[in-house]
Amino acid sequence: MTSFGFASYIIAGLFYAFITLLLCTGWRGRLQGGLLLLAVGLSTVWAFSGAVAGTVEYITLKNFLALEVLRNAIWSAFLWHLLSFTRDNRRNHWLGPVALGYLAFCMLTIVAEISTPVAEAINRVAGVDFRILSHVIQSVVVLFLVEQLFRNTRLELRWAIKFLCFGIGAIYAYDFVLYTESLLFGRIDPYIWDARGAVNALAVPLIVVAAARNPEWSMKIFVSRSVVFHTTGLLAMGVYLICMAVVGYYIRDFGGAWGRFGQVVFIAGALLVLVLLMFSGRMRARIRVFFNQHFFSYKYDYRKEWLDLNMTIANGTTADDLRMSCIRAVSDIVDSAGGALWLKRDDDYSFVSELNTHLVGHGAVAASDSLIRFMQQRKWVVEIPEYYQTPEMYEGLELSGWCELMAELWLVIPLMQRDELYGFICLTNPRAPREINWEDHDLLKTVGQQLASYLALIDTSDALAHARQFEAYNRLSAFIVHDLKNLVAQLSLVVKNAERHKDNPEFIDDAMETLAHSVEKMNRLLAQLRKGNVDASPLRFVELQTVLDDVVAQQNNALPIIKLDKTEEKLAVSVDQDKLVSIIGHLVQNAQEATAEDGWVKLCLYKSDNQAIIEVEDNGCGMDQHFIRERLFKPFDTTKGNAGMGIGVFEARQLVRGYGGQIEVESEPGKGTRFRLQLPLADRKLTENSAEREVV
Repeated sequence: MTSFGFASYIIAGLFYAFITLLLCTGWRGRLQGGLLLLAVGLSTVWAFSGAVAGTVEYITLKNFLALEVLRNAIWSAFLWHLLSFTRDNRRNHWLGPVALGYLAFCMLTIVAEISTPVAEAINRVAGVDFRILSHVIQSVVVLFLVEQLFRNTRLELRWAIKFLCFGIGAIYAYDFVLYTESLLFGRIDPYIWDARGAVNALAVPLIVVAAARNPEWSMKIFVSRSVVFHTTGLLAMGVYLICMAVVGYYIRDFGGAWGRFGQVVFIAGALLVLVLLMFSGRMRARIRVFFNQHFFSYKYDYRKEWLDLNMTIANGTTADDLRMSCIRAVSDIVDSAGGALWLKRDDDYSFVSELNTHLVGHGAVAASDSLIRFMQQRKWVVEIPEYYQTPEMYEGLELSGWCELMAELWLVIPLMQRDELYGFICLTNPRAPREINWEDHDLLKTVGQQLASYLALIDTSDALAHARQFEAYNRLSAFIVHDLKNLVAQLSLVVKNAERHKDNPEFIDDAMETLAHSVEKMNRLLAQLRKGNVDASPLRFVELQTVLDDVVAQQNNALPIIKLDKTEEKLAVSVDQDKLVSIIGHLVQNAQEATAEDGWVKLCLYKSDNQAIIEVEDNGCGMDQHFIRERLFKPFDTTKGNAGMGIGVFEARQLVRGYGGQIEVESEPGKGTRFRLQLPLADRKLTENSAEREVV
């Protein structure tokens, strides 16, 4: 044994001893882990014995080779056990008898290694050196098992065992070359023998990786991430300095008169670059993420997380339950106490649902908001504590509008659909303090994409249901047209017959005027329904005081009586007067129905900036925030049973929006409701010119 051979086997022994200690701390009593631990432990003893074989009284070459046979048998048993659990070998019955035969062969080899007379007797029968031949056979058997294990493992599972196959395959392929050459030439090549320990040492890291990738072996091998990061950093720095020295040497050697100058400048520049890289926070962060992603076990059991996600969403029944389930699914991942959901509605992001928060009724977020723009561009999960600690990471993000919520909020998760921000979920602080790393961010973003698709499907389903309801409503309109035609015919007949009753001229004149107005109004509605467009009437310059007077006259046949609380004259808008009277009258009627007869209903008209404001206020039963958010403006959703169709408030909002305005609601159960209609003030000349163009 040369000094190189001694060092080679000692290094292999140290490597095997290290992995043996790691496996001892992680063994949980399973057979696979036990066989691996036994194989690595025997390899440790084998390597140290190989370093002193022939130089110590009790560690002779015979004993060393006998120990090697035992090591080979244990590695074979480990591979055999793994092979029995592959997909294609569960049905094979030849493994048991062959394993017993191979075990008997190994026992015979051990006896031959220890006892010279037995070896000589077998050699005379076989005609070759049986001990060398047996080592060749053992190498072939192990290589055969490695090949069978790799080939019979499903493609998607090979990543877990491929390093084991490469490592053990390299060891026994080397042994096969060693003993085959010895069998052919009748001697062992000393150089190949000395390098054998180093080859085994090179295979040890591959076995470690395989053990870490197979938790069913009951091995939980853990190496500190800081140790790996700093060790790798030192190695990289050493390689960098070596390369720098080599390049500097060649610059000096081939640079001629400028060689020494060039070498000094190059080394100074290279050292400056090294210092910049060492103190670059972004570079260190990227390297740390790279190592976390590629060299360590994952933080989550993704199969379990995905099943839990689907189970949580499946528990929802109504649309509101499903949206709340989406919040719960995300909050459960990071142990958050609750959260709130905003979804894109028209041009803004509206608050639609919450879970265990105090964010009920929080207003819409404009698409121009800094948070919306940031998530749309970066697609990041916004971590509020990190935003305050390292604001440079969130360049361009301004959360001043969220100040009153900052104490409660923790994470903001974007819900991306086809590179568009469909909504976002705000999570409250976790139940227990925890740090968020790259893996949490990746999982939350992925779940956010899945939930965005799911929420979009819910909204699409709702829109389809509404479209079907409108289709049914249009079919109903055909019957209404028919009834209205009959009613118009009857009223026309009444008008004609009224000429016979001229005994009371004043009464008859009023009746004629009323009937004529009804006929005119119903004919206009009939014409619009026949055209299939109820918005066909042109816009006119209308004074709102006249509109409110018409509403009061129309609705004062019911209690409580309408009171004009505050009005400003000469406020005019560009609208269809009949339709505006109709929708305000509907809101007033709803207020009367929701208010006791001894209560009050007020109409108010005033100006704010360039907007005309109409308020319908009552002190009736009121509404809660959930009803306003989920049902008030939803078509065909009514609390009046068969007496209502549930489209009045929906139509009011659509009409006001069509006029360039908006409608707001303030209500509280038991205290009443206020509807506020905002309409842009109109210019008489512009409105009349527009109407003339429409006529032309």
